[in-house]
Amino acid sequence: MKTNNLLFIFFLLLSCSEPNKSGEIEDTQLEIEWKALDQTIFDDAEKEHKLVLLDIGANWCHWCHVMDEKTYADPAVQEFLNEHFILAREDQDSRPDLYAKYRTWGWPAIIVFNKDKEELLRLKGYQEKNKFLDKLQEVIDNPKPLSDNAITQSSLNADASELLRKFIQRIDHQKGMYHQNHKYIEPYGVALGIQHYNNDSLKKWTDLTIRNSYALVDPIWSGAYQYSTRKSWNNQHYEKLLRVQANYMMTYAKYAAKAGDKKALEIAEGIYNYCVTYLRQGSAFYNSQNADVIPGSDSKAYYESSESERLEIGVPSIDESIYTKENMMLGKALIYLWAASGKDTYLKDAVELESYFYDNILQVSGLFNRQVGADQIILSLDDNLKALEFLMLLYQATGKISSDLTLMGKTLIQKFDSEKGLLASITAGSPLSAAVVQKTNLEAVLTLNLLGHLTDEKLFIDYAKELYSKLDQQQLAKITSNLPLLYRAQIELNEEPYHAVFISDGKDQIQALSFYRQILCGSNSYILFESIQPKDFNEEQKMLYGGTSSGTLFMCTSNFCSAPIRDNLGLQEFLDSN
Repeated sequence: MKTNNLLFIFFLLLSCSEPNKSGEIEDTQLEIEWKALDQTIFDDAEKEHKLVLLDIGANWCHWCHVMDEKTYADPAVQEFLNEHFILAREDQDSRPDLYAKYRTWGWPAIIVFNKDKEELLRLKGYQEKNKFLDKLQEVIDNPKPLSDNAITQSSLNADASELLRKFIQRIDHQKGMYHQNHKYIEPYGVALGIQHYNNDSLKKWTDLTIRNSYALVDPIWSGAYQYSTRKSWNNQHYEKLLRVQANYMMTYAKYAAKAGDKKALEIAEGIYNYCVTYLRQGSAFYNSQNADVIPGSDSKAYYESSESERLEIGVPSIDESIYTKENMMLGKALIYLWAASGKDTYLKDAVELESYFYDNILQVSGLFNRQVGADQIILSLDDNLKALEFLMLLYQATGKISSDLTLMGKTLIQKFDSEKGLLASITAGSPLSAAVVQKTNLEAVLTLNLLGHLTDEKLFIDYAKELYSKLDQQQLAKITSNLPLLYRAQIELNEEPYHAVFISDGKDQIQALSFYRQILCGSNSYILFESIQPKDFNEEQKMLYGGTSSGTLFMCTSNFCSAPIRDNLGLQEFLDSN
């Protein structure tokens, strides 16, 4: 029976591993002298006339476990590494400097440096021990630095409609999502499909992508697997990362609202229930759940088993680290889940999540540190962009947040602005030079532009435009998953968003939230919402809205205001026509 086979494998290997909940990569090979990557690593390399070998992985990474069990466990490998290298190992989740620098490389990533921090060798993925030793010997014999990719600037010669046309040409109309080895929900692309759901080609592609992506949701406990390989949706890699849960929750909620698809909403809610059951700690959430019950073993049979069969074997370990970016992404997803479902508990959880981070994480001039409970300050651009996205949505839904959005934006520009004119991935604290990631800068363009319109601070809008002009836009456009962001930039940097202004008497919050939920569920995400009482009108608002009864909504720009909108039907008519 399948159960007996699984149990046999489990008890045979149980003595080799224990669940790890520390957030550190499991290290069963004590003979390898791993150290943290800091300046002393390179100082030691100079003193001992050795090279530096950096192993980057993740607690949830299956092939990192295989590398430990098969390659690093080999005595010949251990002896060779200890003799020739200063050895460093880091978890990429806890080191945003390394994540930004090698994010496209995949895990495990192995980098060899000289004492001057120049890269000599990059290896990605599992390395068979003999080939691994051969490659390392080659770099010892010929320690030639690799060439750096210079940062360049270029402008697009395509408008938004041309970018949309290119996107439709490049997507996978047969299987869904993109033409690439890994299949998974890429939220920006599906959001563009939802925005143009009236386009027959994009509607079919969006429906197909959503339907096929259900194969990546655990049918027993829910929770979304990270991805599937071999250009198929059915070769799953079973790790469950919090950021992946957030992306799937948000995407399914948006799709459910647009397509009226009850199944998508049920799955989105199921994914959140998984997060609550397995990852929640107070009001915040742990980082991930391992793919493997037994590190390095094939988990396919386990995930194809029934719940009772799984429980007889055990439950994969949890990385109990609490990180900013991943939790802020979940907070944003909760707001969209609230909008699609109408269930206030999701908005309540988002509010409590924001309060938890404000109370429990180190902050520097409004910016959030990477990890809850960490004494070391690591300020990451990714973390704080995701925080701004979440907090802007939460502010519009509730009218109040603990953080100062204007202060956050100004500090972010000050801290991360680099000599190259783009935003660096971290501020300080890494022995390596900070990476400048073009896609993250493109995301920053959109976030800072929206922040400028929300706070009425022109400096954010101007900075976003300047930042966009310094990007290598043509290189970005070669990657299909960047086209939705470039499409948005071409529109949003040249147009102001609609401001949805709700006239309130302070007692009509239900109607205000109903309007905001409807806006969030619409196709156009470039709309800002504000609830205001007549006693708080400035002079211009008195002229525009004076004498208007409470419960009325206006959709305005700097030179236009709609007729009064008094119900959800009227708002839908406006959204459909704009």
